[in-house]
Amino acid sequence: MSGSWSLFTATGALEPRVIERAAPASLALILLYAACLAIGNGPGNVLLAILGISALPSLLLRPELRRRPIVVFSALVILYLLAMALRAELDGAPGKHFRAVDNYAFFAYVPFVAVHVAIALRYRIGFERLCCLVVAGLVAGAAARLFWDANWQAGAALFDSYQWGGGGKNRNYLSIEAGLTVLASGSLLVMTLVQGRWHPALRLLGGVALAVICVLAFLALLEMKSRTNWIAAAIAMTVWLAVLVAGLLRHSRRRRAIAAAVVLAFAALIAAGLAAFSGQIASRFSDNGGVAANIGLFARIFAGEIDPASTDLHGYDPRAYIYVAAGKLIAEKPWFGWGTDLAPLVNQSVDASVQGARSHFHNAYLEFLVGLGIVGTILIAAHLLAIVVACRRPNAPPLDLEAGAVLAALLAGSLTYIAVVGFAESANRVELITQTLILVFAVLLGRGSLGEAMASLPGSARSAQ
Repeated sequence: MSGSWSLFTATGALEPRVIERAAPASLALILLYAACLAIGNGPGNVLLAILGISALPSLLLRPELRRRPIVVFSALVILYLLAMALRAELDGAPGKHFRAVDNYAFFAYVPFVAVHVAIALRYRIGFERLCCLVVAGLVAGAAARLFWDANWQAGAALFDSYQWGGGGKNRNYLSIEAGLTVLASGSLLVMTLVQGRWHPALRLLGGVALAVICVLAFLALLEMKSRTNWIAAAIAMTVWLAVLVAGLLRHSRRRRAIAAAVVLAFAALIAAGLAAFSGQIASRFSDNGGVAANIGLFARIFAGEIDPASTDLHGYDPRAYIYVAAGKLIAEKPWFGWGTDLAPLVNQSVDASVQGARSHFHNAYLEFLVGLGIVGTILIAAHLLAIVVACRRPNAPPLDLEAGAVLAALLAGSLTYIAVVGFAESANRVELITQTLILVFAVLLGRGSLGEAMASLPGSARSAQ
C-alpha cells in the first residue's frame, strides 16, 4: 500500500510518520493527566481512558510494540481478572465485580500510558525534562487542591476544620496527597538548587513557590491527624533524604553543601512541626490503647498466635475486627478468593456496631488476598516485578548525575510512602495512589522496554531519550 495519504505500511502496520504526528498530543495528554491526578478522581479517570483508547492503534498495529512481553503479560492479567469477576457473578456473590476490576488491574494499564510516553520521548522531549514536567504537574495540581481546601481565616490551623467526606474528600485521602506533595515539591526545590543551567531569577521564583507549597503540604499532613500517614511520611522522608544525600555526595563540594542544607532544612521543618503539634500527635498515637499495642495485636493475629474469638478487642483499634474477619475469609477461600467487589463481603463479615459501616478492609495487601486469593495475588506481584524489569534499558543514554540523584530519591521515597500506607489503608482503592503508580511506571516503561521498541521504528528522532 503506498501513497502520501496512506496510514499503513505494506505489511499492514501503522506508519511511523502517523505516530510521529501524534507526539504533541501524547505529550500534552501525559502532562494534563499528571496535573489532574491530585484534583479529583473524575478528571484522572477520563484522561486515563483517553490515553488507553488512543494507545490501542499503536499497540495493536505496530508489531514492535504488541510483541513486547510486558504488553502480552498485561493483557493476560486483565483477562484473568475479568474471568475472576465472571466467576464471582456466576457464583452469585453480591457486588458489582466487573466494575471493581479496576481495584486490582491498575498495573495492567501501565503499557497503554507508556506508549504515549515512548512516543513523546522519541519525537518531542528528553527523559529528564519530561520527568521534571510530570512532577511539576503533580505538584501544581496538589497545590491547587491544598489552596482550595485551606481555611485561610483560621490562622495556622488551615486544615484543622477540614470535614470528612467520601472519595477524594476523605481526610486520609488528603493526607496521602499532602505527604506525596512534600516529597515531590521538595525534590523539585532541590532540583532548582543543583541545576545551574536555569536563569537565576527563575530559580529564585520557582524555589520560593516550591518552598511555600512544601510547607503548606507539610502543615496539611500534620493537621489531617492520620497516624498511618505520619508513620509513612517519617519512613519515606528518611528514605528520600538517604538516597538524595548518597547521590549528591558523589559530586562537587558545592553539591555536598547543598545536600547538607537540604538535610538541615527538612530537619528544621520536621522539628518545627513536631514542636507545634506535639500534643495532638501524642494524643492520636495514644488512641485505642496506643499504636505500639495495636501493631503488636495485629501481628499476633496474623501470625495465628492468639485466638480472636477469645480475645477482648474492645480496647483496640476497630480495624482489629476487620483484620480478623479478613483472616477468616482468606482461610475459607485461600487460592482464588471471593471476587473483586469486597464491599458487600465486608458488611456481611463485620458487625457495623463495633467498627462502623465499611466498604473495604483497610489494608491493600489483605484486599488482594481476600479478593483474588493466593494465586491472583502472586500473579499481580509477578506482573509488577515484570514491569520493573521491563523499565530497565541498558542501552539508554545515561541521565544527568544530579537530576538522576534527585529523581531516584523521589522515586524511592514515594514508593516507600505508598507501600507503608498500604498496610493500614486500602491503597488499591485510592485512585490518587493507583493512578500515580500508573503514571510513574509508565514514564519508566516508556523509556525502558517500550522506548526501546519505539526507537526501532524507522525515521529520525527529534530528541534524545
